[in-house]
Amino acid sequence: LQLLFQLIIDYLSDFSFTPAVFEMITEQLKKTYYNILIKPETLAKDVRLLILEHGRWSMIDKYQTLMKGLSIEALSAFVTAFKSQLFVEGLVQGNFTS
Repeated sequence: LQLLFQLIIDYLSDFSFTPAVFEMITEQLKKTYYNILIKPETLAKDVRLLILEHGRWSMIDKYQTLMKGLSIEALSAFVTAFKSQLFVEGLVQGNFTS
């Protein structure tokens, strides 16, 4: 359990990406969001959840944000800010010895 916990923390703190991977993922997300938006049933479900859940981003908002263009610099700034505020706490329950 301790090894798994350490692995997760190491993965979060050592996040890195390349511009090619960033571009590939943003293009894939654009296609995914577009495919969701052209289906009336999934769009209706998204609008329903948008009404029910406070603070939810709609698929339209996500798609528009991607179409405006995300930058690698913005992602790097987010990763730096996220790492500076990262706090990890774990709970172990049951038969566990030191």
